[in-house]
Amino acid sequence: MKRYIPMMLTLAALLLVLSGCTGNSTKPLAVESIELFEGDAVKFRPFLGGMSGAIKLDYTGSKTDMKIDLEEWENGVKKANAGGMSDLLFNRRGTEKYKSEIIYAVETIEDMDSPTKLRLKIASAGGNSTVTIPLDKVYNGKGMISHGPKASYEDTDEVRLWGFQATTGNGIYSSDLSDEGLSKTEWALVAVLRFEK
Repeated sequence: MKRYIPMMLTLAALLLVLSGCTGNSTKPLAVESIELFEGDAVKFRPFLGGMSGAIKLDYTGSKTDMKIDLEEWENGVKKANAGGMSDLLFNRRGTEKYKSEIIYAVETIEDMDSPTKLRLKIASAGGNSTVTIPLDKVYNGKGMISHGPKASYEDTDEVRLWGFQATTGNGIYSSDLSDEGLSKTEWALVAVLRFEK
């Protein structure tokens, strides 16, 4: 009997490991930044500019609606929502797997009404959206904040997809979409994916 104990312990450990591996531990939403101007698509760079990008969404959950809200941050603090895009799952049939690429482009416009306006254009399989935001300052430095590597989320999470930051100074620093990263920005616009209840 004593000689079977190590074999039984090994078998029990193996069963524990396998039972953990076969459980449904995958999260229903995968988000990944993708290269917008790859291959032949490089010809579109002059039309969208350097302040543009794309993100890929794969969703396998049962929620029927998700939206993108635009959060405005000032001096490292969330200030307000500045618009967004709703009904991203419009073309989805039932609970089939949803795959979409969302393309975004940011441009600054100067006119007589305000020092600067920021125009954000978003395109996805669910449609297109354009949001124009008046800014109260002239910003010298501007840059995009990307999502980073592929990551998975629950469909109860709020997911920061990408951002745009600006500063009145002459230099801009790299940032990320974490609370700590955004706390260091002078002004930022952050696209946040949310699921409807």
